[in-house]
Amino acid sequence: MPDSDTKPLSQGHQKPSIMQTDSINTIILDLGQVIVPVDQDRTLRGLSCFVDPSRMQASALHPFFGTIARYENGEISNEEFLAALSLFLHQLNPSLPAAYPSRQTLIDIWNAMIPELPARNLTLLKKIRQHYKLYLLSNTNGLHVEYLDHLLPQGSAGFASYFDRIFCSYALKMHKPDPAIYQYVCNSISQKPENCLFVDDRAENIEAARSTGLNAIHLTDFNLSKLFEEDGRLAPDAPII
Repeated sequence: MPDSDTKPLSQGHQKPSIMQTDSINTIILDLGQVIVPVDQDRTLRGLSCFVDPSRMQASALHPFFGTIARYENGEISNEEFLAALSLFLHQLNPSLPAAYPSRQTLIDIWNAMIPELPARNLTLLKKIRQHYKLYLLSNTNGLHVEYLDHLLPQGSAGFASYFDRIFCSYALKMHKPDPAIYQYVCNSISQKPENCLFVDDRAENIEAARSTGLNAIHLTDFNLSKLFEEDGRLAPDAPII
């Protein structure tokens, strides 16, 4: 069912017909909480190993949010981000040795918030792609994208190979919910917004997508499969707006 901030449906508030559903030829998916789970507490616990755990609550990261935003917007590199994260830890715990924690440890802690890449979703992506053009649109960063390849089954071609193309905020230097990023994607793939379906877990990203003419579904329960039939076709009763 649409969430409470969904705009009213036209034509007497009826669900879309099968014909409307069949007008979709392109699927655009978010990453976190749509394809992969995200558990930021895992990263907080990792950071707590190097500072007083009582100081490493979620609020402790607030001063670092600006750096994370700059990283995901492509304003700083992987190495600059890791250096900033190390500096942040040393500010919280000045007694840490200068070269501690190591670069790899910082990478592992940062990536810990992605605990898995569910096999069921990888299978679903393959099925979806048999019927639609499939794209990824995510506010994310270089280290997370590289890490996804390590979560794949041995012998896989790479996470990007599951899509016709991936669009990441750090590479585009744009981010959701800026309407420009949705317009850029549609222009880049030569598709009309009304023929695309966008799925995201954040309401503000859904509203921005709708403002540019995209059909959109707000996924709130990390259950992408409920939107599709067993063969990967979009379910006729999916709440497309």
